[in-house]
Amino acid sequence: MTAGIPPATNERLAAALSVLEGRQAIIANNLANTSTVGFKGAMSFTSLMADGATPALESAIDFRPGALATTGNPLDVAILGDGSFLVRTPQGERLTRAGQFGVNGDGELVDRNGFTVLGAGPTPSERHPIRIPSGTAEIVITASGSVHADGIAVGELAIHRAPEGAITRQEAGGLAATTPASVAVDFPQRAVRQGAIEESNVSAVDTLVQMINVQRLYASAQRALSAVDSARGIAISEIGKPL
Repeated sequence: MTAGIPPATNERLAAALSVLEGRQAIIANNLANTSTVGFKGAMSFTSLMADGATPALESAIDFRPGALATTGNPLDVAILGDGSFLVRTPQGERLTRAGQFGVNGDGELVDRNGFTVLGAGPTPSERHPIRIPSGTAEIVITASGSVHADGIAVGELAIHRAPEGAITRQEAGGLAATTPASVAVDFPQRAVRQGAIEESNVSAVDTLVQMINVQRLYASAQRALSAVDSARGIAISEIGKPL
């Protein structure tokens, strides 16, 4: 111990700076996605490590719905209530609330990333792509998620959610992965609206305020760390002087 300054003070202040840097990165990502369809912001919070004093950063996805915007595009679909669309990626099934769909060269319904939108089924092997026949003039998607091409049912959108207590992580492209695997949300516990999209649930104004607050805290922590280093340096130099 030097001049009454606990040895761990520097380490804890450095950990605090690291936490604030992590929070700033999360906030910056949220801010960058304020106009991304279906994006779910991340919330950050601080917990204490085993020593009861050193802070550590944790985060979670904010699944609150965003506002709905009407587009009139028949391949734009928004979810009302719980759940997310299910898409198949090279890394496995992923959840997304971004219902800006299209049709690929094979006639499959795909999301904005080009990943296949899956139809409902009890197991992954029974969840197949929804195919729109070539030359289809009218696509109708009902409130239950049933997809009709020129009046013929061609599939039903899989609507899933993370199970209670699941570990869910957000990935690029507005996708989310969950462990254990997602579970189906049945109609009428949820519904879909054709010709609409769900906007990001991140408020640009609120996020900017958060960013400013974190910047101020970071500056304060830096000053505190500099003060501790300065005090320790003075103490060491004074102790070394002969009486």
